[in-house]
Amino acid sequence: MKNDEQGPMENLLDGLDQHADVLSSDELKGELQDRGIDLDAGVEEAEMTIAAYDKEDRLSWMKVADEKKSSLRVAESTVVSWVGRKEEDIRAAFEAFIKRATPNRALAFRKKGELTVQDMAQILDADERLHRKSDKEDKRE
Repeated sequence: MKNDEQGPMENLLDGLDQHADVLSSDELKGELQDRGIDLDAGVEEAEMTIAAYDKEDRLSWMKVADEKKSSLRVAESTVVSWVGRKEEDIRAAFEAFIKRATPNRALAFRKKGELTVQDMAQILDADERLHRKSDKEDKRE
């Protein structure tokens, strides 16, 4: 069927449109039944299709929420501890932590030369946990 040709559904709708002013509803139903078309069944099927689509549309936000929830769980579980990483990585991350730290936080680590690499790694882990916890609380509000 070419795009410019009408199909059976278009022909039916055109016929209904042309006869809507002339025929009553009962006469239209009778004429359609004579042609083997059950109007009530067609309307019922269309309503069921629309209801199913509406239900799926209403529940689609739940699917999106479930996907986001699972991706957040994956992100939380993939957090890697600083303990056990290379010493130069820990030292570089700790220096960056000190540089971006607030004055009060930086003051707490002013004797950072006395900290071991293990201490630095534990501090970085604790800082990440605090950030994740405050992010969760911000999202709840």
